[in-house]
Amino acid sequence: VSFCETAGSYLPIKIKMPNYRHIIWDFNGTLLDDLQYNVDTFNKIAEEYGLAKVSLEKYRQEFSFPVVDFYKKCGFDFSKLDFNVVGNRFIEAYKANFSSCRIYDAVPEVLEGLRALGFGQSLLSSCMDSDLRDAVDKFGLSGFFSPVDGLPEHGGSKRRLAQLHVGEIGIPKSEIVLVGDTLHDFAAASAAGVDCLLLACGHNSRQRLQSAAVPVFDNHKQLFAYLANSCAFSAAGAKARQCAAKIR
Repeated sequence: VSFCETAGSYLPIKIKMPNYRHIIWDFNGTLLDDLQYNVDTFNKIAEEYGLAKVSLEKYRQEFSFPVVDFYKKCGFDFSKLDFNVVGNRFIEAYKANFSSCRIYDAVPEVLEGLRALGFGQSLLSSCMDSDLRDAVDKFGLSGFFSPVDGLPEHGGSKRRLAQLHVGEIGIPKSEIVLVGDTLHDFAAASAAGVDCLLLACGHNSRQRLQSAAVPVFDNHKQLFAYLANSCAFSAAGAKARQCAAKIR
């Protein structure tokens, strides 16, 4: 029995800590800090179509998958517009200045710490597969992940892909956890039959994420502490505590 650390403080919720062996990471908003960049890019496209900009707060409260539903909420009328044309325009604009995006500062240290603890790690994204692999290479992260899976095209649901991804990992589902930043990540984890942990620094607000009734963390260091604690009573326990002490 332990305590779950969320929102920077310990909540007195008694839980039986899981014993995870493999972490499936989402990419955009989870490892890649592209929230504001996405909002700015979306607003650029909205303006081109004569629509109002969305605030960061509205974006985080409304953003969902498949993304066509989010576009509709923001005023795009796809009885008059072709979503593929609008979507491709967004991708074009997003790629134009993608070099300005960065991964979250703590990510390399957290990935390395988890690898040192013996966790397997993989990537599952709603990005187009080729773009995902290019981005992972750009940030020097390819050595951390196997497998790496994106979608055939941008913006769709990754629920089915999550099922295939988990099957490829080939260990009991109870030993796998998916980490993401949206309710769609939770839906993908549920579809694949694995646990989910959520980060509140990405594309959905903490308020929305809490509706999933799974642990929600403000940052990667809190998440790391939780994951290290999940193996603190295993054979790797001493090493886990040492790694957790370093990543603060």
